[in-house]
Amino acid sequence: MNYNFNQVIPRIGTSCGKWDSKEVYRTKQVIPMWVADMDFPVAEPIMKCIRKRAEHPVMGYAHRGKDFSEITSQWMEKRHGWYIEPGWVTFSPGMVPAISAAIQALTKPGEGVLIQPPVYYPFSGTVNACKRKLVENPLKVSEGKYRMDYEDLEAKFKTENVRLMILCNPHNPVGRVYTKEELWKLGELCLKYNVLIFSDEIHSDLILKGHRHTPLASLSGELSQITLTGVTPSKTFNLAGLQTSAVICKNQKLRRDFDSAIRMNGIQFPNIFGLEAFKSAYTEGQDYLEQLLVYLESNYTYCKRFFAQRLKPLRTTELEGTYLLWFDCRELQMDCEKLDGFMLNQAHLGLDSGYLFGNQGRDLCG
Repeated sequence: MNYNFNQVIPRIGTSCGKWDSKEVYRTKQVIPMWVADMDFPVAEPIMKCIRKRAEHPVMGYAHRGKDFSEITSQWMEKRHGWYIEPGWVTFSPGMVPAISAAIQALTKPGEGVLIQPPVYYPFSGTVNACKRKLVENPLKVSEGKYRMDYEDLEAKFKTENVRLMILCNPHNPVGRVYTKEELWKLGELCLKYNVLIFSDEIHSDLILKGHRHTPLASLSGELSQITLTGVTPSKTFNLAGLQTSAVICKNQKLRRDFDSAIRMNGIQFPNIFGLEAFKSAYTEGQDYLEQLLVYLESNYTYCKRFFAQRLKPLRTTELEGTYLLWFDCRELQMDCEKLDGFMLNQAHLGLDSGYLFGNQGRDLCG
């Protein structure tokens, strides 16, 4: 079927985190654009599955079942050319809970957990909440593109007692889709210094033309033994409110330790509608996704042209994946507080301030 992504769907009054939280801006004259939540209708096959399950009169505890893992395995192979055995797949209600569980399971107090800012800000918050040492390996900008700083990364591995690294690929918020060569170089350093990896690949299906997502763990058997990979259809198919994700890990001990942390936190039970939506997205969502990618590409092209023609002091970062736009406001010569006020009260846009993603994001917005 053809999907109409131009359809305007009112969401105010639906307990919507994006639209019903506008009071935090202290004004109703604002377009909220601060969260990775599309205002598009969910694919009809997914809605059909949810409606069918809702017709059953009992809403008890849900059981994941082996089809959850089998369907995840099939999607990874079909979409990314990565063969995984169903037994490598386990459950988490979301990516942030998964990262928290991985930190608790795989590191000890005092050990370092490394992130690459400017990056999704719950990463740093979760490391601090788990009382681990936060270690930063900032991305650097070269030829207009964010890249990993491998020299700094190796120095941090040598000196900061790093046990776990949290990778974000595709990267939120800068939109990088790392190449196979970049990931190889990262993986070699992790193997050399015995650093485990949690690879957040939640946006891995949202890849723009000319780019290809490579699951880090797919590069070698050695890397698959030290990597936990987080995936979910939640961003791709706008299902975040159903709290259902998968974590892939070949290493049985790491997977068992992770599962133990999930149970310890009491978050081992899936959402009953989330299970149906997850399985439907990965079995019936291909057509929706192909149409969505065309639409997102068009939106990005429009925004890039609009910035170049009408907003010349602002510069957008080249988008390779995700649907997040990260732009540089430094030519406006405003400090963070003044920039926030301008965006909210004059532009009427509810954005995420760049500094939330780390000091490297100061004077930028996403």
